[in-house]
Amino acid sequence: MANNILLVVDVQNGFINHETVHIPNKIRDLILHRKFNEIAFTKFVNTKGSFYETEIGWYELYDTPDIDIVPDLSNLVEHVFIKHAYTSFTDELASFIRKTNTNVIYIVGIETDACVLKTALDALESGYRPIVLGDYCATLGGDTSHKNALELLKKLLGTRNV
Repeated sequence: MANNILLVVDVQNGFINHETVHIPNKIRDLILHRKFNEIAFTKFVNTKGSFYETEIGWYELYDTPDIDIVPDLSNLVEHVFIKHAYTSFTDELASFIRKTNTNVIYIVGIETDACVLKTALDALESGYRPIVLGDYCATLGGDTSHKNALELLKKLLGTRNV
């Protein structure tokens, strides 16, 4: 059996709104009822002068409590990787994945149309099989953006991987 990892992308206080509030409990149930070889979380942390500030005008997620993993999941965190970009595929995460001999990366989390999508594509291009669990993802912008991102992921990764 292939080694796998559940990668929980950016389920942080600052990314919870009425469109995403249902996701933490769903992910908690997934973690408690499914066996993964490893579970890793990512945390987006914005920085002063970032692209997000200068080009998008987005001034959020710099500090606690916004950058913290949501309380419903915080007691399940064993490995956490800080990121400052859309992708979760940092050098640190890539090194961790190599050390665990992972073949398959199950991806869940917030911002299906940004961070989840970018992470899945980077995982694929790094030689791994990404599987996006769409029922465990959401987007701040709403269900239409989420569904559109899932359709794009199906095109790019193949239907069986979404």
